[in-house]
Amino acid sequence: RDPVDKTVPRNLSTQQTHPAESTQTYQELIASNPPYAQAYFNLATLYKLPNTNTLAIDTAEKAVTNNPNNTVLNELFVSMTMNEKDSPKFKAAVAKLEKLNPKDPLLTLVQQ
Repeated sequence: RDPVDKTVPRNLSTQQTHPAESTQTYQELIASNPPYAQAYFNLATLYKLPNTNTLAIDTAEKAVTNNPNNTVLNELFVSMTMNEKDSPKFKAAVAKLEKLNPKDPLLTLVQQ
């Protein structure tokens, strides 16, 4: 089954009304297909919604570990760690994004 078939129904509305089911779906997708970027993105966003920041950061970190050259996932990692600019994870995320895309607009934002 195509991973998109499972991801599309899990839109933001569904994530908010059925977070446990959405979380399980994304975790299954990641387990069966570690390079599937959209599942990481959706799961990290889902964790960010109810302020479960640690899970959001961990998911984004796992995403870049499994997809180290994916710029979008590295942007996700930066954005998930932005509230902790002194943390080693934020600094590592920014350094990796600078290496991948030195002109990324997100870098300008985080330096303000």
